Amino acid sequence: MLILINAFKSITRSKGRNILIGIIVLTIAVSTSIALAIRTAADSAKESGLQSQTITGTISVDRQALMESAQSDSGDSSMSDMRELMSQYSSLSLEQMQTYADSDYVIDFYYTGSASLDARGDLEPYSTGSDTSGDSSIMPGGGAKGGTVTMGDFSITGYSSESAMSAFLSGESQVTDGSVFDVGAADYQCLISSELALFNSLLVGDTITLANPNNTDESYVLTIAGI
Repeated sequence: MLILINAFKSITRSKGRNILIGIIVLTIAVSTSIALAIRTAADSAKESGLQSQTITGTISVDRQALMESAQSDSGDSSMSDMRELMSQYSSLSLEQMQTYADSDYVIDFYYTGSASLDARGDLEPYSTGSDTSGDSSIMPGGGAKGGTVTMGDFSITGYSSESAMSAFLSGESQVTDGSVFDVGAADYQCLISSELALFNSLLVGDTITLANPNNTDESYVLTIAGI
């Protein structure tokens, strides 16, 4: 009790000095609190930014490096030397790419496949240019596939998952009638452009027949899931 009384007397004895000290201590405490709050907010924003940032990686053959390597080895590389060098490097297989996909640093993995097919039956290709072949848009689902050696009437694109359909995710393309096909479906489904649907009087639920241009006996019937 005596200590408290003496402390109170000491404070009241020098009011001006003690008020000044109190102001200084309060200023330091407030400044320290603000600095800690700013640092915590900055660290939180940095962590959130890193987590939301995505990087798209592509694995491909560095043709420029191969050309420079061929020139340095032979002095003057010919076209045949370049072809021989390129033939030694093949594209990664799906199994090899899936090995990269299993990495802890990969958030998502998807791929697309393209093929060129011919029209069968009453189906007519539609083109915005003067050429009426090879420019009609069909996006197949399920197991759609075809040959790609000879250019056909239609260029089709298949997707491994919804994540690969970047045009629809960005809003560049939209399904105005029907719905997006199930990429895991066993049957052949597809999306077609509104122009192709109008040009051929096609509706959701109709079927179209496409064939391998390299093998006329190989054909596929696709059901239109959406436009």
